[in-house]
Amino acid sequence: DPIWWALVLVLVIVGITTGTALLFSGSLRSFVPLTLVSGRVGLVMEDGAKVKLRGVQVGEVAAIGSRSDTSGHVLSTLKLKMFPGSFAYLPSNVEAQIKSSTAFGAKYVELSVPADGASSQRLQPGAVLTSRNVTTEVNTVFENLQAVVGVIDPTKLNSVLSAMAESLRGKGDVIGQAITDA
Repeated sequence: DPIWWALVLVLVIVGITTGTALLFSGSLRSFVPLTLVSGRVGLVMEDGAKVKLRGVQVGEVAAIGSRSDTSGHVLSTLKLKMFPGSFAYLPSNVEAQIKSSTAFGAKYVELSVPADGASSQRLQPGAVLTSRNVTTEVNTVFENLQAVVGVIDPTKLNSVLSAMAESLRGKGDVIGQAITDA
């Protein structure tokens, strides 16, 4: 009966759609958990950010959170999902840092093997890595600049800039020649 073929077609379409959604979301993949602890992660670190080793993606960031250390400082924690195939080759002394591809770009985690060589022991699932550093963002620079500008008295700044402008007035050719000579 043709009605059965329509039902089979609907079931096949639903099956293909469900399978595609599961594959796309990564629900059918297995991952090895790691934790990265850092003083800060920056504003543009997101869930799903890449974890790279020598430019090759070996995992992704699953979640971003925070916790306090023994002295009360708040630390950022990144839960990492590592690909099992790549994880098997990571040495136990692997180092991590949070980097950015551009000044405004999203951040990623860069794993690196120390210059003195890789350890013969392998990294264990659930290990906790400590980030060496986090690249400075433009937002951080603006925040620091805003703090400095908030301290400066505008009238004093105006008088200093006016005095500098007056002392340089008419000396453009001399300054230009000095820069060229230098």
